[in-house]
Amino acid sequence: IINIMDCVSGLTQDAVFPGEEINYKFTVPDAGSFLYHAHNMSWNQVARGLYGALIVDESTPVFDKQHDITFMIDDWQIDNQGRLNTASLGNMMEWAHGGRIGNLITVNGKYLPQIELNENENYRIRIINVANSRVLAINPNEIGAKVIAYDGQSLNSPRKLDYAPLLLGPAQRVDLLLKPQSTKPIDIINYGDRKPIKIANFNIKPTSKPKLSKIILISNNLPEPVINNAFKFAIKIQGGAMSSMMSAPIYKGKKMSMMDRMKTKQVWALNGVANLADEPMFDVKKGETIILDFENDTSFIHAMHLHGHHFKILTRNGDEDKEQPWKDTFLVGPNSTTKIAFVADNPGKWLLHCHMLEHAAGGMNTWFNVA
Repeated sequence: IINIMDCVSGLTQDAVFPGEEINYKFTVPDAGSFLYHAHNMSWNQVARGLYGALIVDESTPVFDKQHDITFMIDDWQIDNQGRLNTASLGNMMEWAHGGRIGNLITVNGKYLPQIELNENENYRIRIINVANSRVLAINPNEIGAKVIAYDGQSLNSPRKLDYAPLLLGPAQRVDLLLKPQSTKPIDIINYGDRKPIKIANFNIKPTSKPKLSKIILISNNLPEPVINNAFKFAIKIQGGAMSSMMSAPIYKGKKMSMMDRMKTKQVWALNGVANLADEPMFDVKKGETIILDFENDTSFIHAMHLHGHHFKILTRNGDEDKEQPWKDTFLVGPNSTTKIAFVADNPGKWLLHCHMLEHAAGGMNTWFNVA
């Protein structure tokens, strides 16, 4: 995607004001499951539902429309009258802690949808987490599903996970291959809360002549990182409640006092800087391999998201990541480290931020430049 179409207000474009319009025109280079959402006051506008799925089919689609199902999973804070609690948007407690977590989970805007599938037929289930801050936890193995893509990038072959559950942070996507083996209903359950919550249900219809389809996964052509001669950069995630925040983070070029932080809500930082600075965090040349070493020096999990590029996870807490699928978002736990690598093949100004949207608005938001 060309940089001026990345729609980040304050970085690649101005915000679009009421009554105005802007037309986006770009070529989609990769087939896969993607999403779009407001990138101005995201913590407010995404919480109200300003987002959508962007599905890019393969040149020759692998699944027909009846066998390609998208789940946009969101959560909402609903008040006692059953209305969206907009008065709580911008709550300082949420910004400084885990972010805005709703009390109602929906799939495609519906509570506990019932979807009909046919027995013994292959389906692609695209799961997209569009919640502000909730981390989902699902178990593909318990429903007999295999992973075929992460964050819009297909694997070489369907993969049965050797662990459970699969954590899915805000903005993360996973495509599952599901072939119901009987007419027993299949429940999709989120294990990410204090108790399991059923969020959707598949009702399976018997079929005398199932529609057989051969699954051939087509990987997108992404450049492989060259580790030996890479540009290396360390990023420390700082701030939030219950953490040792540095004494004077920089915001808009000035050091902030504790009072300043409370007034501006800039309670998070990356390498001591809160939110977008005038200068990029790092500047690289097109074609360079970049290795970013993240240290989460906070008490909360974060979903770190990279614009304009996909990367591979090299290590987590010093241990090699053996899967190494392509991703554009990764979860890093409290007091943990993650090292990623990618080729900076896309020129322009690119955002790097936590996709817990309250964390991003509260300072965990930076950018880098590819010359």
